[in-house]
Amino acid sequence: MTPKPIFRLWARLLFAHGEKIALTLTFLSIALGGWVYQHVSSQGIPLDFTPQSIFLDNGEMVRHLRSVEEEFGREDNDFLILLQGDNLPTENATQWFEELHLDLTTVPHVEHVQSLYNAPLINGTDGFLEITNAWVQPQPWQRINDQPLFRNLLSNTDGTTQVIQVRVDPFIEKVSDLTQVATDIQHSIERHPPPTGIELTTTGVPHIRTEIVDLMLADEMFYVPVTAVMFLLTIVWLFRGIRLALAPIAAVQISMGWAVGLLIVSGVTFNILSMLVPAISMVIGIADGIHLVSRYREERAHISSAEDALARTLAEMTSACFLTTFTTASGFASLLVADTVVIQDFGLHAAVAVSITFIGIMVIIPLWMRFLPDHVFEGPQVVHQQWTKTFTWLHTITNTHRRSIILFSTVLCIGAGYIASQSQANSYILEMYSDDHPTVQALHTIEDELSGIVPMFIYLEQRQSWMNPTDLKVIQEIQQFAAERDFVRWSTSISEQQSLIHHALTNEGQYSLPASEDMLAQEQLLTEMGGGIPNDAILSVDEHRTRILVLCKDIGGVDFLQFKSDLDDFIQSRNSDNRFEWRVTGDGMLASIGIDKLINDLLSSVGLVFVVILLVFAWMLRSTPHVLLAFIPNVLPLLMTLALLSLMGRDLQVSNIVSFTVAIGLAVDDTIHFVARYREERLAGHSHQLAMQRTMLGAGHAIVLTSILLICGFGLLSTSELTSTFYFGILTAITLISAIFADLLLLPAMFNWWESTNTEIDNAQRQV
Repeated sequence: MTPKPIFRLWARLLFAHGEKIALTLTFLSIALGGWVYQHVSSQGIPLDFTPQSIFLDNGEMVRHLRSVEEEFGREDNDFLILLQGDNLPTENATQWFEELHLDLTTVPHVEHVQSLYNAPLINGTDGFLEITNAWVQPQPWQRINDQPLFRNLLSNTDGTTQVIQVRVDPFIEKVSDLTQVATDIQHSIERHPPPTGIELTTTGVPHIRTEIVDLMLADEMFYVPVTAVMFLLTIVWLFRGIRLALAPIAAVQISMGWAVGLLIVSGVTFNILSMLVPAISMVIGIADGIHLVSRYREERAHISSAEDALARTLAEMTSACFLTTFTTASGFASLLVADTVVIQDFGLHAAVAVSITFIGIMVIIPLWMRFLPDHVFEGPQVVHQQWTKTFTWLHTITNTHRRSIILFSTVLCIGAGYIASQSQANSYILEMYSDDHPTVQALHTIEDELSGIVPMFIYLEQRQSWMNPTDLKVIQEIQQFAAERDFVRWSTSISEQQSLIHHALTNEGQYSLPASEDMLAQEQLLTEMGGGIPNDAILSVDEHRTRILVLCKDIGGVDFLQFKSDLDDFIQSRNSDNRFEWRVTGDGMLASIGIDKLINDLLSSVGLVFVVILLVFAWMLRSTPHVLLAFIPNVLPLLMTLALLSLMGRDLQVSNIVSFTVAIGLAVDDTIHFVARYREERLAGHSHQLAMQRTMLGAGHAIVLTSILLICGFGLLSTSELTSTFYFGILTAITLISAIFADLLLLPAMFNWWESTNTEIDNAQRQV
């Protein structure tokens, strides 16, 4: 087939002006790098890992939460310093504890520090209320735990596990700003080393945000170059030559730099998902790069002119590589219709990066090939011939045992589908960590011995004041309903505060409330005379709005959403006359709602991706049966990947859901290259059997090379302590293994079965 003029012109330009083109690309790359460096130096790395980044874009729920937080304050911006040790309840640790507490109050952007050192203790004496400091009392941890208001919040019952809450300015949300605060807090701790036998661990929601970003950046900085080296070594082994092997590696690395650099200078902000864009670009780009190099090497075996071989390679591979990029980019672009901002941004960033990588691959690899001498392609051709026997045998197997392969694949799909159906979408605040990480261990300690870490609250609003016995009783009932759950570790409300005051003044039951409005008014007056108890975090100034604060264990989004549903039903039963409005909200609850929506958005986009795949196959094959036959094998890798996740006991989470987007892209890319080569051979006038054999030898060889390369490279990711990186590597590997089976066994077997069936029908009709 004669190459189109545009491909012949591109090849001629490369051989005539290759040096000038290379210098121009080098200059532009250096200029872009300088621009990116200046941008990052002045504005920092554009990362956003606040909980708000996974919420619906300025949706009504978020607007309501922000308005409530403006009035009552935020509950998700506390650094927690966990202290553990048998020496904590001793006098030797007292002075050190005081000095640490006071030094933490001087840290910039710290609004308040709460610990046993400044915890209020409510006492009733002869009908008067006295509010003292728990720290000056003997065994303050015991005294403070006698009060429901602070039970398990600051200390366990024997004082061997305590926590210092360091509340940060709520306007400090950027990771770079939080990182500086975390550093300042750490410096404060280092200035006051603990006595022997006491261990300190910093944790809390803002600490988790900064630490996960640090871990993800560390993974990017380590695994991207290490994976590139692994890719290089693997390609050198597969191609038997370093100069040939460098082509796809260099093209992918340079293209990835272009993509990330252009995104940064365009002003985008990377989120928890789009931080994976460089790795995704590498996966998709390296596959097309190997197919391109492999095809050029094949053409050089038959065409003596390097320029003609390059023109023919470009003519045959540009379409296939464009379709793989178009399919993958369309899949990511489909995420733009999602409601979740983080998904929209991820889809846009990935689509742009994949497209830029395609351009880089199609420019840099042909340019690289132009400078390689002829003898570079002699050794690899001998190696290529060694594969001929294997792929010829594979072609024979898929033809003679086509029905057995199809039957086995059907059983495999059914089994994988059943196992995959056991998975559910869920989310955890700690899902990005391995189970043995110090942060996880610290938070588990807080959950088991102190309060929980996930904040949420029940917001209540009505036209009249809540400070009356009837409504305080309603608040108490709602709080008690929530507190009965095992995962609710701590809660407070204006009702609980008032019952504590009432108990101190009257010695009635711990959860009793004033019986009349007059008694309530008198107790409020006595409270003010005793120094007052701050309640601005739970009651508005006009007393028409209040909230119940709750701290929970990290039980997962599914259980949190069920908890919300149960709470809504219970509150409705206490609001039969509809006199007040309520909402179960807070960053913890909205995070569960947002992540649940995020996962569902990703899953729903799979359907749109498959529509795009069908359209691509329809354009390529122009035959409905062939379109369906080419489409079916792409379902198997997805089912196998999901089944593996289920067998590993993991839910569909943010940390692994992206793997499925990549899984579809990888599976479809191999199929497109296989089908494109088959169509090319058929258009050349070859019979089905010869076309399939030549496709197996050509595209099949490149598919195996690509898969081996990616499996080796991404196998390294399983060593990461970050679960998103770990599962990206593991799930990508199983996808590639499944895709090899689907594209080199199931796909040709189905094509062979269809052609043989049509042949049998035609022969039968002729006999009739």
